[in-house]
Parts: sequence; structure tokens; C-alpha cells
Amino acid sequence: MEFTIGESSEVQTDTFDENFHSSVTPTNFGFTCYLNALQMADTIHAVLYHGKDIVSAKDYSLEEYIRYYDRADSNQTGNVDALRVIRAMSDYGYYMQMFQFSQKPSLVSKYSEFKRVYTTQYDYTGIMNATNSHSLNAEGNKSIADSRISSVGLQLAVYSATTLMVNLHMEEGADAPTIKVGSTTLTVGNSVTRGIFTWSLVDVSEEGDPCYQVCISGISTHNLDMQFTITGNAGGSFKLVVSAFSYANSLLKNASSFGDNALKAKNAAAALYMFHEAEVAYRASAGLGN
Repeated sequence: MEFTIGESSEVQTDTFDENFHSSVTPTNFGFTCYLNALQMADTIHAVLYHGKDIVSAKDYSLEEYIRYYDRADSNQTGNVDALRVIRAMSDYGYYMQMFQFSQKPSLVSKYSEFKRVYTTQYDYTGIMNATNSHSLNAEGNKSIADSRISSVGLQLAVYSATTLMVNLHMEEGADAPTIKVGSTTLTVGNSVTRGIFTWSLVDVSEEGDPCYQVCISGISTHNLDMQFTITGNAGGSFKLVVSAFSYANSLLKNASSFGDNALKAKNAAAALYMFHEAEVAYRASAGLGN
């Protein structure tokens, strides 16, 4: 099956997995199209092929699915955890899109606007407290005093596979650091895949700001709280313990730095946290593993 997504015309192809079909008659076969947080309202044009012949073609959207599931559940007693995760996913798409658009206006023309939201107020303090152990300032999470790293910044990319980016800003004249994620050594310009995760190290230095970026890609919703240990030598040993929750915690604590977009930053962080919590609860009730 071939999927063409929205205005970007991104194309994904998924071949049939014989383990992904129903056991009832008539048999239903499943194909997967992966969407990021900004694509939830985009129209997905799905074309089913048998060999080179087109069997069927139809348009879908995640927003349509959310609306359908919500309507169906209102007419019968449904799976509470499933409904909760679908609504949390909707909130996440809405608030993350708003925040990303505010930071990168050029994205607006690339994605359809997502308008379906359920939560209008979050407990920001409660969520900040719940993620404080992931803060870089939490005990044991940051040790750079003996190195030539001047500061550490966090970013989260959601317009591709969810990727946590850890920016190591170096002192002027410092040599390139040697870096490990866990026990895996990274070198500039190369990537390493371990299971579902891909790690890479990129030189993103600008004039007067030597900087190296550790990218951790492939973070699933239920793994947003997974912590990664980054160690190495940068003119001295250093250690960082980070997760996507580290980024969310930083957004909540530093929302005022976004000026008029402070509330958008807080809502994006809170929606990310609540989506994770709903997904974890759903997977537990459904007997799914990590």
C-alpha cells in the first residue's frame, strides 16, 4: 500500500505483514502509515496495489478517525483507556502544532491545521513536579564542571520521527568531544541504530559558538520518559541523563522565555506528558509490552 500525506506529498510504502490481519471472515489486512504530531489533520491518500494493479484508492485522516471513534464511544460503553489515549493524542496534535507553528511559521503552509481539542486547562505545576526528576538540574543528571562544555540545551523534533536533540555548547577553542550513548560510541556524521532507536552526533557549530548535537531518534509515545545516559570527554569527563520529559520540564520552567507564546509552550509540554500517561495506561490495560 502506498500512502501520500498532505500538502508535503510525503510518500510512504508499507508491504503486507502476514501477522497483521484479523482471524475472522472476511479477513481484514492491516497496513501502517506513520504520522508525526504535525500531520494529524493532513489528508492521507492510500492506494492499495496487487502487483502493479491498483485495487483501491481512498482518502483518510487521523482527525477523521478521532472524530469517528469519539462518536462511536458516545453511543456505547467503550474502552475507557482507549478513549483516553485517543483524546490525549488529539490534544497533543493540537497543542504541539500550535507551538511548532509559533516557532517556525514556515511550517504553517506545509500542514493542515488541526482543530480538535478536548483539554483546555492543564495542571502545569503538577506536571512540572512529576517531571522534575528528569530535569538536567536534578541530582545526578548533569555533570559538566570538569569539562569544557559551557552549557547544554535541549530540543525536540516532532516533524519527523520524534527526536530528542541534546546541544553541547563548547568553550572557544575546545576540541571535539568524544561521546557515548550508553555503551555505544558516536562519531561526528555517523549514526548508530540500536533496536528502535537511532543515535547520531552532528557538528552544528556556528561562528563563535562551537556546538555538537547528540540526536536520539525513534522515541515512541510510551517511551517519552525513557532516560538515556550520555558520557564522554570534552576537555574533561562529563555525564548527562536525558529524556523527552527533560525537554517538557524545561519548557514548563522556561515558558516565559517564549514571550507571547509562553502558554503555547506550556500546553505543548503538558499535552506531551498527558499523551504519554494515557498511552502507558492503555498499553497496560491491553496487555501490551514496552
